[in-house]
Amino acid sequence: MKRGLKAEAVLYAGIFLLLLPVCKGPTQTTPDATGTLTTTYQLSASQDSFVDVDGSRVVWLEDITGKYIKTLSVTEWVTDLGWTDQYKLRTVPDWNMKADWGNAPKEEVDAVTIATPAAVGLDTVITQVGSLRIKPGTYYCCVEINVTYIYNIMLKALIKIGGGEDQATGTIPIYTPSKHPTAGDILTNLQVKYAP
Repeated sequence: MKRGLKAEAVLYAGIFLLLLPVCKGPTQTTPDATGTLTTTYQLSASQDSFVDVDGSRVVWLEDITGKYIKTLSVTEWVTDLGWTDQYKLRTVPDWNMKADWGNAPKEEVDAVTIATPAAVGLDTVITQVGSLRIKPGTYYCCVEINVTYIYNIMLKALIKIGGGEDQATGTIPIYTPSKHPTAGDILTNLQVKYAP
């Protein structure tokens, strides 16, 4: 009889320990990251005078697995052209397929849409991290531009957001579907800085 009571007591103690986290009430969650994220990149003129870099440019964050998190900046050129399937397949396709921008709420689109900047020069996007509602962590900051027609270039930089200052550089271009045969290196020098 004592052995049965002992086993029953052990069973109830185990159940109690399993339910303890549920009974404690709400647990504390990690607060959202704050601070400023500054993204800077260089656009250069094409080496081919027949290649005119259009205004399709976008800056966004992904987690370290490549999952889309948030768009930081998108040019009017991108948002004003509409999102037909043909356009989606050829212009800033990496971002477009992940962000599903055609279904994004108007408020989100309006909040990050910027005037299409000059075709060449240094572009800077400054983002107040608190407005993103993301947790502190390590993210890829991605910049993608459409060179012309189907040709696109993307740079990524791995940056730690939250905690202390951090900075990163994206130097290896990713071409979709391939590098334009005559345009040269149009997107270069991605610099990303986080400041608390």
